[in-house]
Amino acid sequence: MNLKVTIDSLSIEDNHILEKSQFELASGDVVAIVGPNGAGKSTLLHAIAGREDIDIQGSVKLDDTELLEEDITDRAKAGVFLSWQNPPAIGGVSNFGLMKEIIKEDILQLLKSYKSKLGNYNFPAGWEKRNFNEGASGGERKKNELLQMSMIKPKLAMLDEIDSGLDVDGIKTYVEEVQKYASENDCIIMFVGHNLDVINKINPNKVLYINNKTVMTETKEFLQTVKVKGFNANNT
Repeated sequence: MNLKVTIDSLSIEDNHILEKSQFELASGDVVAIVGPNGAGKSTLLHAIAGREDIDIQGSVKLDDTELLEEDITDRAKAGVFLSWQNPPAIGGVSNFGLMKEIIKEDILQLLKSYKSKLGNYNFPAGWEKRNFNEGASGGERKKNELLQMSMIKPKLAMLDEIDSGLDVDGIKTYVEEVQKYASENDCIIMFVGHNLDVINKINPNKVLYINNKTVMTETKEFLQTVKVKGFNANNT
């Protein structure tokens, strides 16, 4: 599996975010996206997923599928998954109810599989019956997205702000589950994070560094340079 991204320009309304960048990823890649605040890290993920208010010119190909020619629903069907920085709540739809609408298979077998995974995330009893994310803490919402990912099994999993809303135990669970998913599935994982210690625990094999409206591909050793010198030392 291959993801090839060529960006001529990327903007939201009149706000020009990225230009003249390209990168290519393949199955097995676990990719950290880093850069100064406001550089466009989350915007890049949302553009790939198909957010309608983002104008991206260029090409985003997942294997033979040109994602820019597909709407957000068809991109999801092609294997694109995005976890939100601030996951929403949905009234009237249960946590499991959302899964059975996405995954069309025997409902009893699906529920059995879903319940078997709940213990991995320390969700409270009856989580499957609760309205989607209603009354859930920030950490529970983030872990709920990982649960969804493990059920849906996307080809391209994009995780936004991985260290947002999680306590120490939540971060440990999050890191372990991302590593487990990467090792067990033929996929690409891209994730945005700010805490370099958490990023290093996930152990990415590649880094996308966004600065000055450009996406640059770096090795994971780049993270150590950032930790010591900060982003300003790497402006180009």
